[in-house]
Amino acid sequence: AMRHSPEDINRLIAGQHVHPSVYSDPDIFDMEMEYIFDRAWLLVGHASQIEANGAYVTTRAGRHPILLWRDRHGTVRGFLNRCPHRGVRLCSLDRGAAKSLVCPYHGWVFGDDGGLQSVPSPEEYGADFALGTYGLTPVANLDIYRGFIFVRHMDEGPDLIDFLGEMKSSIDDLVDRAPDGEVEICPIPLRHRYRGNWKLGFENLNDAHHARVTHAATVRA
Repeated sequence: AMRHSPEDINRLIAGQHVHPSVYSDPDIFDMEMEYIFDRAWLLVGHASQIEANGAYVTTRAGRHPILLWRDRHGTVRGFLNRCPHRGVRLCSLDRGAAKSLVCPYHGWVFGDDGGLQSVPSPEEYGADFALGTYGLTPVANLDIYRGFIFVRHMDEGPDLIDFLGEMKSSIDDLVDRAPDGEVEICPIPLRHRYRGNWKLGFENLNDAHHARVTHAATVRA
């Protein structure tokens, strides 16, 4: 059920004024995650991060931990980075390479296709325990455009190309500038973390006026 009605949401915006709860209300945040981020294609990585078979990288898409893993056949697969047994984070490393991953809690072993390969003391799980029913949870959708990997948590919706729309031309422009028509992600990513709503970071990118003050040293140079 919706925590706020459309009328409640509309009242938070009045002309050029935005109510502070847009940035702080946890119910609004939950709605944004559900109605925006869980329905959209989200950029989660680049194929150059997992070039070799067996390579993996971990990241997030909205509130979901993501494991991108290139299997032994060269196919890029996406899973939720949690063990289906007790929900423990399966892989805590940023990146690596492996033919299988072992859950650090109960030792369940998963192959690069997401299937459960083995568990310690399987007799303790009961006679009806079947490995084939406890694989990793795959992301609902995964697609790649010009090396950029996107996932979507819902089955329904437009395909990636339709979703990107005019944004596709920006990706093309970036990649086509490379002499060989390909780009790769830097081995060490530049990250920042802040305690705040996701919209604060986005609005900072749209605010060009702050650059001459906050980044004065760079502007002078």
